[in-house]
Amino acid sequence: MSNAAKVNEFLDKAKVFYFLTTDGMQPKGRPFSFHMLDGDKLYYG
Repeated sequence: MSNAAKVNEFLDKAKVFYFLTTDGMQPKGRPFSFHMLDGDKLYYG
C-alpha cells in the first residue's frame, strides 16, 4: 500500500479534516470532507 493510499484510508475514517494556515499573524482553519485518490495523487475539495 502506497503512502498516498494510507493517507486516503486515514481520511476516510476521519470523515472531516482541517487545513490550517496563517494569514499574516492570524490563524485560519478550513474544514474539508471531500478527498479523492487518483493513482498516487490525493485531491481535496
